Amino acid sequence: MKYLCLAILIVTVSTQANGLVPNACVTIYDATPPVLTVCGPNPLHVTAGSTWQLPEYSCADHMGEFAGDPNPTVQITEEPTANPAVVNYRYQARDWAGNVSTVVLTVIFDPVGEGEGEGEEEDTAPPVINVRL
Repeated sequence: MKYLCLAILIVTVSTQANGLVPNACVTIYDATPPVLTVCGPNPLHVTAGSTWQLPEYSCADHMGEFAGDPNPTVQITEEPTANPAVVNYRYQARDWAGNVSTVVLTVIFDPVGEGEGEGEEEDTAPPVINVRL
């Protein structure tokens, strides 16, 4: 966490000299992490083998407006899991003061025909085997 020192000129009404007082320093302490939002559902279901993209995100740091950097840096890293059909993507935002916020997006790779909203019924009929002798 960092401090930001802003120089402020204070003008007073005075009968002495010119009424100016030396610059003052106001210290702003930033302990507020940026606000990070990943768009779309979480977990995200993707049909295996299909073309897809990571969802967009929005990120804002209201304290950064004072530091002249309202846009925190965001890094996205892939984190495999024990299940090969599931991958976590860690979105991590860091502001000018070093405050961090994290959102983990879970992506589930569904087999073809088993994604969300496919509406297909499960095949429960036993197989038929014909043997000719």
